[in-house]
Amino acid sequence: MQEQSLTWLAYASVALLAIGALAWAGHLYVRADDPATFASGGLPAMPLIIYFVLTPTGLAGIGIILLRGCLRRDLTGRAGSQLLPPG
Repeated sequence: MQEQSLTWLAYASVALLAIGALAWAGHLYVRADDPATFASGGLPAMPLIIYFVLTPTGLAGIGIILLRGCLRRDLTGRAGSQLLPPG
């Protein structure tokens, strides 16, 4: 029962990590597109702040699941059984 209640945390953590990665990729694109603006500090800071907040939050969620010992059971038993190799 408790393992099932943490499944939402696994999905939420992966979503946070994905959104953070997209924000980071957007920041890198803008940074590479105009290095002079980056050097002068003129780039928008919001994508970087989003990355800095969402990535550690997503990693903390994954850490909670790993500390509870629930991840392997949840993925092999229900949601990701087709993604993981047998055994």
